Amino acid sequence: MTNNQAEKILVALAIEGTLIEMAEPVYEKVIKMLYEQYHCLPIDCYDHPEYLNKVLKALFGMSYRAIVKKIETELAEFASKKSINNFLTVIKE
Repeated sequence: MTNNQAEKILVALAIEGTLIEMAEPVYEKVIKMLYEQYHCLPIDCYDHPEYLNKVLKALFGMSYRAIVKKIETELAEFASKKSINNFLTVIKE
C-alpha cells in the first residue's frame, strides 16, 4: 500500500465516521448526493475535495462548517502531510 492509498483511506474513514456519528440519514444523504452529482464515493473525495465541499454546503448551508470541523479534528494528526492539508483547505472554503 502506498502513502497515497493510505491517505485516501484515512480521508474516507474520517468522512464516513463523521457523517455516521452525526446520524445515519446524514450519512445516507451525503453519500447519495456525492454519487448522483459526481459519481463519487467518500474515498474519491481525497482527489476531489471540492465535491464534498459543494455537497455539504448544498445540504446543510452554513452548518456545513460543523461537519468540516469534525473531519478536520479526525485528521488533525495527519494535517502536516501536504495532501491531507490540501484536502482540509479545500473542504473549508
